[in-house]
Amino acid sequence: MPFKMFQKYLKKKRLPGLGDPIDNPVIEKRVKKDIPIPGEEGLHILERTRTYMTMVVDCPECKKCIRVCPNDAITINEENRAIIIATDLCEGAHCQRCLKACPPDKFDWKTLRVFKPEQYL
Repeated sequence: MPFKMFQKYLKKKRLPGLGDPIDNPVIEKRVKKDIPIPGEEGLHILERTRTYMTMVVDCPECKKCIRVCPNDAITINEENRAIIIATDLCEGAHCQRCLKACPPDKFDWKTLRVFKPEQYL
């Protein structure tokens, strides 16, 4: 987002503005590495955090929410009609394509609950 647009956004939301950007900033390096001592086991990158949220829905079998999700974060458990959202894949409020694809009375983020994967998968 351009800086001027960001300033307008802050003003619109009644948040304090930022000063003008510095033309030639001086960067002071204070550490040699981000994590100086990674431990005996080293560092590992987590591909999936395995956190899920669910809601039980009573909707048609159209599955539009699954088709419009750009990250394949949504699945439906056919047995108990639960929508399961993988939170590590879902872009949440940034995307909201699932909300726009479904009728507002069917898909409601306020009814989401966190659960352990073995409950439904």
